Amino acid sequence: MDASQRVMLLGDGLADVLTAVLALLAFAAAFFAVGLWRLSYAD
Repeated sequence: MDASQRVMLLGDGLADVLTAVLALLAFAAAFFAVGLWRLSYAD
């Protein structure tokens, strides 16, 4: 959330908020992988 505010309100670029974006992507990938593992259905 802070990264999007910095880009929109302060005019920061992607390089300025890259750490926050990478952290969000890592969490998204981790939760997606856990979801696939826990919610996979066998045919």
